[in-house]
This record gives sequence, structure tokens and C-alpha cells, in this order.
Amino acid sequence: MKLQSDNSLQLKIGDLIIIAAVLLIAGLAVLFIMQKKEGNEVLITSNDSTKIYSLNKDREIKIRNENGGYNLVIIKNKSVFVKEADCKNQICVDHKPINKDHETIVCLPNKLFIEIKSSNYNDIDN
Repeated sequence: MKLQSDNSLQLKIGDLIIIAAVLLIAGLAVLFIMQKKEGNEVLITSNDSTKIYSLNKDREIKIRNENGGYNLVIIKNKSVFVKEADCKNQICVDHKPINKDHETIVCLPNKLFIEIKSSNYNDIDN
């Protein structure tokens, strides 16, 4: 890119190629993110143990941590969300419901980690 004496910018072919490449990569990243498949199970990790639940069965799970704190996790309509928590910041409660593979909800004060998984392990990551 060259700044001319009349303060206008002149794009060269190399600049246009770089801009096109960045836009292409950004577009592919958006497509990849939008094509996440729906998971069919949820892994809930708390107190150094992990339990697996199906997203096909609606249920409420009250999880207590070793310090007496709790989270009320709801599995409903093939999605997962935290309905209640006794933590101060309530970030986990304010999080949108999740249902896509590898989406997570974390409650750091109560040491809770919720992750959606697909039982189809044909991905490169699995």
C-alpha cells in the first residue's frame, strides 16, 4: 500500500490478495462454527468425578461440591442449562442453553464443568 502525496491510498495487487485471503479464511471459520453438530450426551464434571447423561431424557440434577455449594442443572428438550447456583457471580446461570458438540458451561466457584459430546466418535478430535 502506498500513500500518495494527495493523501489517498492506492491498493496494489498484493494488498488485494491479502485482503481476499483474510476474508476467505474468516468465511470458512464462520461456516465451520455454524456447522457444529448436535450432541447427544452431556458430561458433567464436579468433585473430580465425571458423569454422563443422555440429552434425550429430560431431568434435573442437583450437584453439590465439596465446599457445600450447589448447581441445579437441567436437561430439557435436548439442551442443558444451569437453572440455579449459589455462587456469587451467576455466570453459569446466565449462560444460554447448550446442545452442540463441544459447547461448555463452567462454574468456577463451584468447580463445575458441563460439556456436550456426540457419541459418534468419527471426528479427528475424538
